[in-house]
Amino acid sequence: MIEIKVDLHTHTVASTHAFSTVTENAKEAKRLGLEAFAVTDHGPGLPDGAHIWHFTNLNSIPRELEGVKVIRGAECSFQNKEAELDLPERALKKMEIVIGSVHPPVYVPQTTDEATALILKAIENPYLDILGHMDRTKFSAIPDYDIVVPRAVENDKIIEFNAHSLDKGEEHNTRNLLKACKKYGATIAVNSDAHFYSTLGRFDECIKILEEIGIGEEQIINTNYEKVKEYIDKKMKIKENL
Repeated sequence: MIEIKVDLHTHTVASTHAFSTVTENAKEAKRLGLEAFAVTDHGPGLPDGAHIWHFTNLNSIPRELEGVKVIRGAECSFQNKEAELDLPERALKKMEIVIGSVHPPVYVPQTTDEATALILKAIENPYLDILGHMDRTKFSAIPDYDIVVPRAVENDKIIEFNAHSLDKGEEHNTRNLLKACKKYGATIAVNSDAHFYSTLGRFDECIKILEEIGIGEEQIINTNYEKVKEYIDKKMKIKENL
């Protein structure tokens, strides 16, 4: 059975529509037996996103809390059709994991063509690691997976399987995204997108769907911390030279 040992998409009170602290998330991660979790609060492009100082001061958080590794990151919103992220380069260089997502009321693609063009632009960004919740039609039009997924593979980008999408009634789109990931061999991150500690690390339904589709651990980056660390170390070296 697939086990997910790292949650790479969680929010804290720094995103003011989320309601738990880093410590509360760490305690829950420990209780669930996770090896690590990422702090990925919303960037300042959202009306209630975290201030830039939050991201430049993430090194204040210990590398380990409650015996669980803490990864420093951000969930950025695409600001326009050029897929610009809502953090400056000096902050992006410090982030160990950067998720890029569409969020109303920022730029929202209205058609499949617009959404596809946006993701293709995003894939070109060397600071971006994970393409967030691309199955969320309640946020925007969704891209053509047969175009964007193979391009993501070519550029070493991770595709997110966001557990919260299932709560939003997006399972049909989620399955189509995952089928494309299987078809093209994309790397997947199974994430909670937790906005309260009790939803962190809840992956039972995700695992059922992955097993139904036939996606194994070899395609999932966050089945253990070592795989995640290897990816982060590689990407941080690239960022140093940009």
